[in-house]
Amino acid sequence: MRLKTNLVNPIELENLKTFDKWLLDIGEGRDVVEDESYIQILEDLKIDEHTSHEEAIMNAVFPDLSTQINNIDYMRERERARAILTPKNETIHRLNDYITQSLPTDGKTYFSLDCTCKAAGISNDDEILYPTEFLNSMMCSDMPKHELHMKIGIPIMLLRNLNQYDGLCNGNKLIITHLEKWSIQAVIITGSNIRDIITIPRIIMSKADMKWPFRLRRRQLPMTVSFCMTINKSQGQSLKTVGLYMKHQVFTHGQLYVAQSRVTSRQGIKILLALQQDEPTETLTNIVFKEVFN
Repeated sequence: MRLKTNLVNPIELENLKTFDKWLLDIGEGRDVVEDESYIQILEDLKIDEHTSHEEAIMNAVFPDLSTQINNIDYMRERERARAILTPKNETIHRLNDYITQSLPTDGKTYFSLDCTCKAAGISNDDEILYPTEFLNSMMCSDMPKHELHMKIGIPIMLLRNLNQYDGLCNGNKLIITHLEKWSIQAVIITGSNIRDIITIPRIIMSKADMKWPFRLRRRQLPMTVSFCMTINKSQGQSLKTVGLYMKHQVFTHGQLYVAQSRVTSRQGIKILLALQQDEPTETLTNIVFKEVFN
């Protein structure tokens, strides 16, 4: 509905109607093959694999990245926004690290300071039960990694609300302009404070997880590299180009629809299947609980 108001070309309008129907079929679980959980991947949406999976998806979504890395307009929102989407965090960290390491700009690695929260009623034997090496290895969905590889020019996403007035909110994107010893300098590329230059320090974050009998306390830069993000994290965003990197199948209701409806045209979607050998190679799982429509 939002896009149709700006279209006057009848050919573009007809293409958009076809795109609308295709997305609604995915969202409502129609047009399936074999059973009600698989959809066929159209040939024009697939990414040709002449290199490794990581390089193929990077070149499809971020062409000429090495030469455009310092161009703010290349990464900014609205008409040029682009991202790689994938279902799971483990794939995101691996792919973000791969893209970051492939860039020729200056870089720096930031290590976190991890411990258990003493105010959580834990015994004094924490240091023996949960050594630093174990705490460093923990990966949480809403916390930065222990080891952050940062380079000038790369896009990052904030993981905490720091200052709403200055546009430093959870989910906002920035581009790194300078690397300090304990902080980074960046320019905002989303929200109401676009092009403002700010400094982000390390802060203390804590995480309670029912799987562990302790609360993790981590001091680190509250950010993550954002070439790639989870499908769930992309909700609410409008992107020009989306590369759907399927190392794993989607695992919850409507997830595939969310991923493919981030773009404003069918030409903006590219899909790379990198599934396990025993999984389908031409179809994607589409989980839809039709009871929610009743």
